[in-house]
Amino acid sequence: MFRDWTEPMKRTGVEVCAARLPARDSRVKEKPLRSVFEAVAPLAAAIFEMLDRPYVLYGHSLGAILALETARELRRMGAREPEQLIVSASPAPQLPWNHPPMRHLHRDAFLEEIQERYGEIARPILNDRELLDLLLPGLRADVEMLETYRYSPEDPLDCPVTAYAGVLDQTVTRTSLEAWREQTRSGFQLHMVSGDHFCLPAVQARLAIDLQSDLQAVFARI
Repeated sequence: MFRDWTEPMKRTGVEVCAARLPARDSRVKEKPLRSVFEAVAPLAAAIFEMLDRPYVLYGHSLGAILALETARELRRMGAREPEQLIVSASPAPQLPWNHPPMRHLHRDAFLEEIQERYGEIARPILNDRELLDLLLPGLRADVEMLETYRYSPEDPLDCPVTAYAGVLDQTVTRTSLEAWREQTRSGFQLHMVSGDHFCLPAVQARLAIDLQSDLQAVFARI
């Protein structure tokens, strides 16, 4: 879904570098990572090599937690902080995870809970057992990352934080988004947009325009 961001962002002078974790897309046959910090270490190492320029971190849902923890890991490595942390469809990480665990459910019950909670899997995919067999390991690993993540208090980031969420998202409340404010010593913005948990593809054009405006403001300060 982030491929379509490349050209619009390029026009603002921003290069989009999407992280592709194991068990996704061209890496679909690789063993998935099962903890947030198992993913953060290689992400931070890869980004560290690119920090000869200002950068912004963006993450959607689980990606929001990965983005925050990657920013913290880069800070521990002595790297510059991002100019901005942008998150969407994710409660603030310091809040308790209030959903019943589902990572150990058997296949059908797991898929049913995913559909009920997130509405993530399209019907053509659900009806294609072979395709589901390819996608399920990565999906289960994502759920395991969320359910086993344990937040540790650290100093807030010095960069601003911007949070987005869909007004129809059943898993993320406005209050839980407002709590992202605690993760920064700088400015905080919250934008509620149309759509559900997967508001990103549903309102992609709107979100891309908003992000372009935010990024232009960020880089105007540099």
